[in-house]
Amino acid sequence: MLPLDFQGGYAAVDQLCTVLRAAFDVHEEGQASGDQEKEVDLRLRTTRP
Repeated sequence: MLPLDFQGGYAAVDQLCTVLRAAFDVHEEGQASGDQEKEVDLRLRTTRP
């Protein structure tokens, strides 16, 4: 599994999560939200066709 931690504006983080879920098996490990930003900790695994 590949760990991925990122933060940014709500719309940007949500959009990135949507794109990643289309390409990987995504496991959300944690999330924190603030007034203007959102932080997400994910673990990615490749999907096998």
